[in-house]
Amino acid sequence: MNSDVQEIRERIEEEIGCYRELMAVVEQERGVLLSGRHEGLLACAEQKLMLAQRLAKVQEMRRLAMARISPDPEHPLRLRDLGEMLPAEERGPYRTMLVKAQALAERLAMASASNKAFVEEALDTVEHLLGILAGQGRPQAYDASGAMGARLGPAAPRMLAREV
Repeated sequence: MNSDVQEIRERIEEEIGCYRELMAVVEQERGVLLSGRHEGLLACAEQKLMLAQRLAKVQEMRRLAMARISPDPEHPLRLRDLGEMLPAEERGPYRTMLVKAQALAERLAMASASNKAFVEEALDTVEHLLGILAGQGRPQAYDASGAMGARLGPAAPRMLAREV
């Protein structure tokens, strides 16, 4: 059991390392998005995919080690349960490691969500501008009372033709 516990600790430390590397890539991705050099997004996506795959493999190895020491195979141990099985002097550092891993995972999720929102807003803006240029959607003119939606005659002029 002791070697399995040591392996679990090592895997958690590897997970923390993966989270840190992912956080660095997500911050790099944010910089690419803000700078407008979107050609760098592909490299960021490839790095994130590679790190996510490595993280998944490490987590699976940790789960297997936890299953080996679980008293009930039907109900695998949770990380919190493992802490209760440790000697009293090892519980504090173990809990600190779990808190660190959880905090990094949450920070990573928030940063990724922020980047996703930024990309979605940018795409909405581009789609809206393309719609205006193509004359799609509601008319982009004002009527005599100043309300939006007046037509500019039978066929409103387009600034962008649909021809290829």
